[in-house]
Amino acid sequence: MGKIDRNWIFDYARQALNFFTLYCQIKPKQMTKIDLKEFPIYFLVGSFVGVTAVLAREIVILITQDTPIFYFVSVILVYFFGIILGFFMHKRFTYKIVTKEDTTQVNFFNFVGIALLGMLLTGFFSLALRYGLDFDIFIGNYAGSVAFILAALLTSVITYYLHSRFSFIR
Repeated sequence: MGKIDRNWIFDYARQALNFFTLYCQIKPKQMTKIDLKEFPIYFLVGSFVGVTAVLAREIVILITQDTPIFYFVSVILVYFFGIILGFFMHKRFTYKIVTKEDTTQVNFFNFVGIALLGMLLTGFFSLALRYGLDFDIFIGNYAGSVAFILAALLTSVITYYLHSRFSFIR
């Protein structure tokens, strides 16, 4: 396993956070109140989706090499799988929304856009944690999974706010 330039990782993470800041300035047509009582449900649903994604990542990494590039690609692939699962589970369990067909489609595309931003943030946070903080030295074989879990939890705070404002508008 080769060394990775830490400055490169942090530069991209900083750019992703700048993109997030710009995205938050977009005003939706209709504002929704953010109900903090929903966050525990959001967290539980997201945790279920996350555990499913971590298990999927472990399966993917077993059939590929564990290098920084394959690690990053495996995180992105399983996160995309989690986007689809997450939309349907959050719609059903977190937000309990019954919508018209056209509204659901708009909400789905907003969800996907925010989830893709979350995917990039999770990928860059994972790289920063695993390689920037040398998780491989301290955690060993599970460094990739631990970095992925922590990055996904950090990203969930950001995506809950965005999904509540843009994806599931009431």
